[in-house]
Amino acid sequence: MSPDPRPRASRAPSSARNTLRGVELPDVIRVASALIKAISAARLYPSDNPTYLNAKANFDESMTSVLTLKRQIRFAVGRKTLFYAGEPVLSEEHGESVATYLHRDGIREMTFHQGLRPEETTDLLHLFTHAAETERSQSEDFATLFWDHGFEHVTCVAIDDFIDAQGEEEEIPDEFGMDFIPQVDLRAYELEDEEAIEKASREMSQKALAKLEENDVELFSVSAQEREKLLAELAEEETPKRMRHDYTRILVEVLLAEKDPAEFEKLIEVFEGHMGTLLAHGNLEDLSWLISVLMRLRAERGDVVDEETPLLDRALNWIWQEDQRDVLLQKLDRGDHDALQGLPTFVRAIPDDTIRHMCLLLGDLESGRVRRRLIDLLVERCKTSWTALLPILSDSRWYLVRNIVLILGQVGNKVIAPSLHRVVKHSDYRVRKEALIALDKLDPGRAVSDLKDALDDPESRVRVLAAQTLAKRGGEAAAALLAVVSDKEFASRSDDETLAIYFALAHAGGDAVYEFFERSTKPRGLFRKGPTEESRAAACRALGRMNDPRAVRLAEKLVQDKTGLVKEAAFAALREARDRAEGRGTTESGREAA
Repeated sequence: MSPDPRPRASRAPSSARNTLRGVELPDVIRVASALIKAISAARLYPSDNPTYLNAKANFDESMTSVLTLKRQIRFAVGRKTLFYAGEPVLSEEHGESVATYLHRDGIREMTFHQGLRPEETTDLLHLFTHAAETERSQSEDFATLFWDHGFEHVTCVAIDDFIDAQGEEEEIPDEFGMDFIPQVDLRAYELEDEEAIEKASREMSQKALAKLEENDVELFSVSAQEREKLLAELAEEETPKRMRHDYTRILVEVLLAEKDPAEFEKLIEVFEGHMGTLLAHGNLEDLSWLISVLMRLRAERGDVVDEETPLLDRALNWIWQEDQRDVLLQKLDRGDHDALQGLPTFVRAIPDDTIRHMCLLLGDLESGRVRRRLIDLLVERCKTSWTALLPILSDSRWYLVRNIVLILGQVGNKVIAPSLHRVVKHSDYRVRKEALIALDKLDPGRAVSDLKDALDDPESRVRVLAAQTLAKRGGEAAAALLAVVSDKEFASRSDDETLAIYFALAHAGGDAVYEFFERSTKPRGLFRKGPTEESRAAACRALGRMNDPRAVRLAEKLVQDKTGLVKEAAFAALREARDRAEGRGTTESGREAA
């Protein structure tokens, strides 16, 4: 999730409605319109059809023209409308709009970032088509499919992300606050007018808040007498879940009291059978209780340890046998409520020597949402048990290794760093990227050598990450980055990578960097010697990232350049330098996990 403040539902001031931070609002409206047309074409025509190709090309062109001037385009998703900076930029009255489709699947923001590539927009359009098709079979929602794909320059914010962000400093947007819930309820009354819905929702919110302040027990139309009656009925009801819990409690008491080794073995068999019943119902809470009891017995019953220890170890590992493991996997993947509710307790309860099995589930879980939740739990669980994860670094599945590296990086123990050096050379670039990020967190000093080596990585995205990470070290990194951009092979790199590495170089700063940009922005000579216009524009654009008055003065001169591309880049650099000076500087977007 981007750390930038999220857009609000309120409208922009009238003075800013036509021009928004250097971008004309009609340009953003054209981008939104082109996006909708491209999505429609992707759903109706094959990928080689001229209609689809024209629609996609129009979208790419309009998006690029705006992203040249702005770092990102963030659309807020309403029930029927897309908004930009509080202004409606697209509202479809007939049929189901894309905004309606995204809103229903929990998407509340979609942001396109500078550096967006045509192949990414192709994947995004195909994802819209795939999500619409799988929706008919009640498959995963758009948010999950989007997250699983892992776009680099397109990010989404869903309702779950706001829920996960509770407790952080960021505010939850107004549309998810007290006024939002009544609006959802009001939809049942088929109110179509947006103003009528907002007015009614405010009235309902005010009434609810007033009742809360009065501590009114009839807030939800349930009187105190009815409430007491319901509680009494619930207390007397023998639900299957409660009966299983009572049976678990009795079984635990009997096992703790049993001293006869022969009877103890029989009880362990009963224990395993009951563990199977609890697992089948997704009751990980009670299952965790049984595990804690078994661990307590293994630690305390020293008088009969020779007879009991093998039985206890068998029971503790029973859950990881193939059949039981598959049941656990299915419960989690299907989003079983009880299983997900008890998962934190279960992860904390398992013994250290079975953590490896829990981590291996990450290689088989299909639900991205559950993987993220399990990763967070394992980070906390492995603070003191991280050595159990090291053998998994040799697994053949890149996605599993990537998640393990992510966990190890977030565990935050410097001692882990040497174990991650070998995965910096992993065959999959996504693992290499995660390893570099983890090493930079765990041991920044030792990570410098790996980061410099990664500047020559065969994958562009790894090279860019290495440059951006090194740039945080300032002058220490400038020499290494200057060596890269001065190499004659650098000219063959893509425009996106060139710009990204120039940005990193500007962030490192220093006299040598300024002198390089001064040379790189000079026009070609009479015999066409010197940098290309695209390279000049990239170097000019990077001037806005330098915290150096000389860079600003150079950009001011370049706004008079005869080349339109360079002139536009100079204007963009000056805007960025001005924003930073006024405290409105932008920050890099955050990464997605797992």
